[in-house]
Amino acid sequence: MFPKLSLDLVIMSILDDFPEGITGYALVEEFKKRFGKERALSPGTLYPRLNKLKAENFIEDDGKVWKIKDEGKQRLEKNVPDVLSKSLEFMPMLYKFLMKTLPFPRRMDFMCHPLNAGDKVPCNPQPDLFDADSIVVALDSIPDEGKAIPRLEEIKEQLDRTKKSIEKRLQDQINSIDALVKTIDEKLERCNAEKASWKHIPVEDGTFEDR
Repeated sequence: MFPKLSLDLVIMSILDDFPEGITGYALVEEFKKRFGKERALSPGTLYPRLNKLKAENFIEDDGKVWKIKDEGKQRLEKNVPDVLSKSLEFMPMLYKFLMKTLPFPRRMDFMCHPLNAGDKVPCNPQPDLFDADSIVVALDSIPDEGKAIPRLEEIKEQLDRTKKSIEKRLQDQINSIDALVKTIDEKLERCNAEKASWKHIPVEDGTFEDR
């Protein structure tokens, strides 16, 4: 589940999406929608956190709906970057550490597993979690003998599929960035065109203002 600090930030972040307020029941449903049913909050977990945040003056309620206060928004702005930074640093380390406890074939399943039986397309490999060092160690444990050929060919095929999937995901991200840069360039062009229409207006101190 969520660490307590992260849970507080998630609650306030959801409330921030509902300026008009949201009921406790609706908040539970938002958790299910955004994070999956397996991470759904029980009332016994949610309401103590809501009451704590209310006591700390970050949120408020009118007996029906909960709302985030300006103090809560300030806390989000202050704490979210630190939590994200620590999570991005810690989770890959945790993933790689725990992966080493699994048999090598199971690790390969996590790295590159099909959507359905017989599929050849890997499902969401994570480039930041790819642990080449542990794979090298496992490969060194495979004896150099003929009966190892099928297993080595299978591993090679999995690695190739993972590589292609990672390349596609990265390319999709690059394409998204290029589209955003293009949007900014178009907006800059319109802004510069509007600025070119400004006129120098004399003011009392003898200088000019652009309007």
